[in-house]
Amino acid sequence: MKLIVRASLLLALSYTFIACGSDWGRNNADGYAGVGGSAGGALGSGGGGKAGHAEAGDFGDSAGAAGNTVLGDGGSSDGGEAGAEAGPLSALLRAFCGAARSCCSSRDALEQCEHNFSAQIDAVALVAAGTLEVNASALTACVAAYQRAKTTCTLSEVRTTCHGLFAGVVPDGGKCSSVVECDRSQAPKVCLRLGDGARGTCLAAVRGTSGTACAGSCPRGENCSTTTFAQEASVSIALCHEEDGLYCPIGEGCAPLVADGEACTWNEACGSDGFCVSTCNPRAQLGESCQYDYGCAKGLACNAGKCAEQPFATDDMCQGTPPELD
Repeated sequence: MKLIVRASLLLALSYTFIACGSDWGRNNADGYAGVGGSAGGALGSGGGGKAGHAEAGDFGDSAGAAGNTVLGDGGSSDGGEAGAEAGPLSALLRAFCGAARSCCSSRDALEQCEHNFSAQIDAVALVAAGTLEVNASALTACVAAYQRAKTTCTLSEVRTTCHGLFAGVVPDGGKCSSVVECDRSQAPKVCLRLGDGARGTCLAAVRGTSGTACAGSCPRGENCSTTTFAQEASVSIALCHEEDGLYCPIGEGCAPLVADGEACTWNEACGSDGFCVSTCNPRAQLGESCQYDYGCAKGLACNAGKCAEQPFATDDMCQGTPPELD
């Protein structure tokens, strides 16, 4: 299972957030987002409120960046300002901020790393509510990838490894605030939220056929679950699957994929191995020439005209905003 809440599509009166774990449709480097809104709930143990200031060099993988309520296991008062409780994600928080402090140069932003990281995800609150479970082995692998990124200062391994961290437990027909709460183990799901601020319902995503009004594209091998906000229940929740030779043009129906060299409008039209600049083109591999990040193969970025490993030190990462967690 692989799901990341990733892109937003304007579809009539609804906003659909594609949770594919893919980089389809991007116009530049991959965006960053958490599982949902602000983190909430308290899963950590013990006291240890707001911690004091320390220099960036004082932080390492084993250094406590905040009190025990943030780290959950042995936080130090020498760390940065505490954010929302990280609970079971405390090891991930430490590994992420350790890599950020090693690879980034913005000291002021790094002092807020723990706070900013915790504010990007609502996984802690959802675990506390019992609608989301943590995959311990996947979390351990993700933490190890961040620990290695502290030395390599690249994101490629993190993006490849850090998936399947969470499993939703809400069955079809159950209430949800995000699709991550839905049981996505067997097939893509939709958390359909009608009206302003209303909780949604977990539904099985429709598998689109040619011409089916669609909510998004589903790249080969991805789960592609979505959270959809709409005013009416009649909004489409169909996905066009690359495996079926289809993609979803925004606001239209499932259409056949476009071959290399043929005219296109959307990156999705070219499949997961291509991109669109008037016509479909194959994505460049490591070391090959490029003009844009989306012109490089998945996991690579365009640097000085060549496809290269994605750097860790992006503006978002260095301000404590992690890549998507799923």
